[in-house]
Amino acid sequence: MKDPLPHKLWQGVIFVVGTYEICLGAEPVGEAVVEKVGLYYRFSCRCRLRGATMQRIMVACGDKKADLGICVPVGDMFGLTKKVPCKQLGEGIPEFFLTPRPGGSGSRFVPVYPEEPFAYMSKLKGAFLEIRNGQQGIVITE
Repeated sequence: MKDPLPHKLWQGVIFVVGTYEICLGAEPVGEAVVEKVGLYYRFSCRCRLRGATMQRIMVACGDKKADLGICVPVGDMFGLTKKVPCKQLGEGIPEFFLTPRPGGSGSRFVPVYPEEPFAYMSKLKGAFLEIRNGQQGIVITE
């Protein structure tokens, strides 16, 4: 964490605005700037990434987590800017980390055919709908 501004109290929720490191595992790979804009936090994130895996930026604060989205190319770096409602995050100092995009390793694409019963109904909790090569299906994260 770098240069946080003092804690502020808003409707009983303590939050910290400032600049924080974004980590991939234990390695810092970028930084996130957190600003308070009305009823939202505005996150401006920039990272230096290598490899072919798309990365998703997550923020954890207190006992809550928020998915900020997938890093996109921004000049010679990767990044994103997003607003998140204040009530979506808990109290405390936010921690930022990268996770592989769902659909990468540890997941499986299962085609869905409307005329057949779907055998994976019990595994749908973390799944999402996707179209690959013109075939509609779900991606199940394992």
